[in-house]
Amino acid sequence: MTPVKVRVHLPVADRDVSPQRITEVAREAERLGLDSVWVWERLLRPTEPIAMGGAGGPVMEAPEQFGRVFDPLDALAYVAATTSTVALGTSVLDTLFHAPVVLARRLATVDRLSGGRLLAGIGQGWMEHEFVAAGVPMSRRGAGFEEHVRAMQAVWGPDPVRFEGRFYRIPEAEIGPKPVRPGRSDAPDRRRVPDCHRARRAPRRRADPGHLRLGLDRSHDRGVPFGRHRGRARPRDPSDRAAGEREPG
Repeated sequence: MTPVKVRVHLPVADRDVSPQRITEVAREAERLGLDSVWVWERLLRPTEPIAMGGAGGPVMEAPEQFGRVFDPLDALAYVAATTSTVALGTSVLDTLFHAPVVLARRLATVDRLSGGRLLAGIGQGWMEHEFVAAGVPMSRRGAGFEEHVRAMQAVWGPDPVRFEGRFYRIPEAEIGPKPVRPGRSDAPDRRRVPDCHRARRAPRRRADPGHLRLGLDRSHDRGVPFGRHRGRARPRDPSDRAAGEREPG
């Protein structure tokens, strides 16, 4: 029988978000033997109605909590210092809002600080307002996301690092830190990665082919492996929602 894993989102958003509350939930999750705790990313809350989930979604007011969200990796670094065994996950990070070398180093830093407990779920983003605020064109999705992942993999690989692409360039250099298990971040499983154009018509979903945390939003996202869960099947995450149900990240 496959062991059941119980996972919980940390209270990193809304009016009453506080370091104390985040710590309380993380420590209690660890005390109870839960598998992992999760955070999510949102840059802003538009003051006008938006299509939730991207073009074609229901138009409505964005949830108030979108306007008060702690930075996901800063929150996990804080939690890493107050826990010792519970895994730490991102569900999900919008990679295109970050330079590959910067995001790769931040992810590796949290992985190091936590002793290899990071589970990195990544996505491309869907809210046009966030792309405008980040200074990134929405057309970067698809091929740009694929290249972003390859650039991060180069950063996590052996030094010297060098990357030349259409969207991103990293001059030859030594870049660190590396993840606790560098070999775990260099081969994302492509079996669950859809064609870019097909994915833009697909509903948002999440899956995990075993050793990866795979975050698919609407246009060709894939997961990046960190942490200690290689080879284990992932049960339904409490953060996953039923089809059509709104979710924060």
